[in-house]
Amino acid sequence: MPGTAAFTKSLLVFFLVPLLTFTSCNNSVQQSNFHPDTLNVASFRFFNSLLKYTLVKVEDKNAIPDEKLFNIEFTDSLPGAWRSRVPPSVIEKELLLKFYLSNTSDSLEQLYFYPAAYCNSIRLFKMDQRSGTLHEMVVNSTPEPWRLGFRLIEVAPKDTAAYYARLNILRTNATALSPVILQKDFVEPFISAKVQYKKVTTMFTYLVVGIMVMMIIYSIAAFLLNRNKEFLYYSGYAFCIGLLLFLKSFLQYNYTRFNFFFESYWDFLVQCLGVVFYFQFVRSFLDIRHRHPFMEKIFRVSEIIISVLLAVYTILYFFTDNFVWLDFFENFTKQILLLVGIVFVVYGVRRNDSLMRWLVWGNIWLIFFSVVSFLLILRPSSFVATNSSFAFLNDAIVYYELGIALELIMFLRGLAYKNRRDIVERTRESERLQLENERKEMEKQMAVLAAQQHERDRISADMHDELGSGVTAIRLMSEIVKSKMKEATLPEVEKISNSANDLITKMNTIIWTMTSSNDTVESLITYLRIYAFEFFDSTNIECKFNMPDYIPKVDLSGERRRNIFLAVKEALNNVLKHSRASIVQIDVSVSEKLTISIYDNGSGIDFEQIRRFGNGLKNMQTRLDNINGKFNIRNEQGTIAIFEITL
Repeated sequence: MPGTAAFTKSLLVFFLVPLLTFTSCNNSVQQSNFHPDTLNVASFRFFNSLLKYTLVKVEDKNAIPDEKLFNIEFTDSLPGAWRSRVPPSVIEKELLLKFYLSNTSDSLEQLYFYPAAYCNSIRLFKMDQRSGTLHEMVVNSTPEPWRLGFRLIEVAPKDTAAYYARLNILRTNATALSPVILQKDFVEPFISAKVQYKKVTTMFTYLVVGIMVMMIIYSIAAFLLNRNKEFLYYSGYAFCIGLLLFLKSFLQYNYTRFNFFFESYWDFLVQCLGVVFYFQFVRSFLDIRHRHPFMEKIFRVSEIIISVLLAVYTILYFFTDNFVWLDFFENFTKQILLLVGIVFVVYGVRRNDSLMRWLVWGNIWLIFFSVVSFLLILRPSSFVATNSSFAFLNDAIVYYELGIALELIMFLRGLAYKNRRDIVERTRESERLQLENERKEMEKQMAVLAAQQHERDRISADMHDELGSGVTAIRLMSEIVKSKMKEATLPEVEKISNSANDLITKMNTIIWTMTSSNDTVESLITYLRIYAFEFFDSTNIECKFNMPDYIPKVDLSGERRRNIFLAVKEALNNVLKHSRASIVQIDVSVSEKLTISIYDNGSGIDFEQIRRFGNGLKNMQTRLDNINGKFNIRNEQGTIAIFEITL
């Protein structure tokens, strides 16, 4: 009915309008309780940054009691620069953060609060607006592996509250403040995403570390093989730097006390220890103490300064909470190391030392990229977009690792140069020692020869003085006996006289052979000429002897002279006994060889009846073979015997 419908509409308006008005007013009152920068935790998935929702205040540590936090007036928003690096003056104080969270959903929201990369302690408080009380979030609700980086927050349905965070920042330049709220099940993906973002940097780091490990193995092997201390020092340097880089990469986003201790203190200590090892390596590798005294003083003074600075740094770290001075001494130590490197580079460039220049070039690259890395730490900046494939170029550690890699390449090149130089020097030294040994051996042989010659001269003198005089006396007495006996001379006396004459001739030959002053080719030829003429003097054979006008001064040992003479003597005996010749001609020529030709115009040699002369020919051949000579005999309108001896 029309009337009934109108009545129903009027009734609905009468009841719904006041209800809607009340609901609207109630919602308006509830909404008015929200802070204008409140984050609704039901409105995002995975995680959300708190950077624009957070207010910050810097105070002295423990200067404000927990119950007074809600009375502090927060007016400063979180500076964007702190997302890359928190200033040292802030790190040594306490950071107070304030932010608002609301939950418009009908279910309880469990979230994690992540304030910064490195925090020594995180205390989180919630302001209950209904009761006006402040209570601290339970730490044990956060799993142990994440307690140094995360805090669990529970936001009730339809709830809005203010949250306060008290942060003690780790004393390191790597601290970055960028608070984030994450859903409970998104912590591990959140950390994995950060690790994945550093994937290229990590791969490059592990590559450099692998090279360092290879250098450690090589250096230790070289030290064990050659006992060169520079390889032991370089293995210490490679171990320290390799350990530093490995732990930097392996422990990143690892929320453990060991990592925090490493990041705040131990990394700097290991780096300085590696540099000291490098100083020792350079001093030993280049023999700085003897070849470059100026650099020796620089290295010694720098090592003392570094030791003092590290001692002061350690005292400040363990016994104070001051980070400004801690940061100052760390940077000052690095500047000292940089200055020493620059002095070494300038000194090395001005010296004409090829080996030093390879290390100088390595230090140039290391200094350049270390400065780039240091500047990136002090003033973080982005060379390329963070979402680019080359985002790793924004990491300071990449440039430091690049400098180390180039320094290593230059060291290997210098090592190759030194090895090549050492091989040349060792070869020269080996040749020098070999020549020295040969000289000493030759001196020994000369001494032996001199002693032998002295002994030969003594024996020949004794034979001449003692035996010669005795044999001569026998000959004279036999001649006296013959003259006294006249025609009644006994045959035995004649034999004694002939034997004495023959013995004198043989003894003269022996004395001539043994006398060292006769050890020349000229003496041999002269003696052969005299002997040949005397030998054929009382015979029917005419003797001709042809020799060069000039005979070079060539030494000929007594043994060789003796064998040559006896072989020629045997040939002359054969001519006299068997040739029936009237002329014998002896030709002597001297060049690189001594050639003696004996020609007779006799009946020649009958090779079919050679047995008659077998012993004589065999003896001549044997004597020439003993002195590496050659003997040849043939018929040529008579007989010709040729003796050849290489001088």
